[in-house]
Amino acid sequence: MASLSSTASELTAGENMPELRGEYLSGRKAILPKDASGRVALLLFGFTYQSRFAVEAWTKRFRGDFEKNPQVTFYEIPMIGGMAPLGKVVHR
Repeated sequence: MASLSSTASELTAGENMPELRGEYLSGRKAILPKDASGRVALLLFGFTYQSRFAVEAWTKRFRGDFEKNPQVTFYEIPMIGGMAPLGKVVHR
């Protein structure tokens, strides 16, 4: 399960995103954006069980376009209370 380290507020262009802590499917601790440092990262948030279809579609397209680029990564982040840990699909 992922959690924000501070109160959510609107971000403006160029502002750092709030720290997001959770656990990878492997059990290792996850801290975003720190874990994606130095790379372009797509964060795919799912807030409902049904949203998995949209997340999977974006993941498939993004993987097809950027899978071989070591400077690009992505994270699938289920935000459904207690159902799943923060999951990173591709580790580069």
